[in-house]
Amino acid sequence: MDALLLHGLGGGPADMDALAEGLSAQGWRCHAPCLPGHGADWEDLVRSHWRQWSEAAHAAYAALAVQGAEPPLIAGYSLGGLLALDTLAWAESRGLPAPRCLLVFAAPLSWASRPGRLGERAVRWRLAWKAWRQPVEICSPRSEAARTTAPWQGHERILCWRHLTEIAREQPRLRAILPRCAVPLCYAQLWHDSSCPRRNAVEWICTASRMAETHVLRTASRHGGHLPLAHRESRDEVVRIACAFVRKVLDA
Repeated sequence: MDALLLHGLGGGPADMDALAEGLSAQGWRCHAPCLPGHGADWEDLVRSHWRQWSEAAHAAYAALAVQGAEPPLIAGYSLGGLLALDTLAWAESRGLPAPRCLLVFAAPLSWASRPGRLGERAVRWRLAWKAWRQPVEICSPRSEAARTTAPWQGHERILCWRHLTEIAREQPRLRAILPRCAVPLCYAQLWHDSSCPRRNAVEWICTASRMAETHVLRTASRHGGHLPLAHRESRDEVVRIACAFVRKVLDA
């Protein structure tokens, strides 16, 4: 059995190490391709874009779907979670078997803190303005306390506003896929994730699948709110939840 692991924006396959270890222990062969622009210099990351990431995810899934006896599962963190949903719809349009299930972590279907078109439209306008004014922003490095609480390997000081604008453009289309998502889906994020409003957790279970669940975990430390698979307080529990869900899908 194969599992396709899709990592987050600016990170790399190492983002999914804890999950890969948990799934491997259950007998799943884990494949974590490096998305275009990731795992290299920050200039390469800035030059990459949604279409490249999407095509890479599609190609990786197609390769696994045709070579295995069972459809693979897809697991995605942040950007990878959105790509997982995008790949699900793409596979359906190409006549490929649907994934066995989706495991999604801290993936923003919307960045607006308030529901409704006005709030989301305001966010998109703000992102577009920032992308025009300052396409790439150099952020302060993470503190040692943050690194200790939530170790993460990636371009932590690079913020490409164009990337966020592209993702915001895709979010309405991806949300529209959920009502027809018939595959089992498990979603998890942290309570204090500033990149993922908690209403995302509700949206991810608005699917056609009878097997869909969501988990919002609290941690004592507010460092690493967007890193549920790396945060020392949540990592093991998130992996346990994901592996338990996979076992439930197999039993069903």
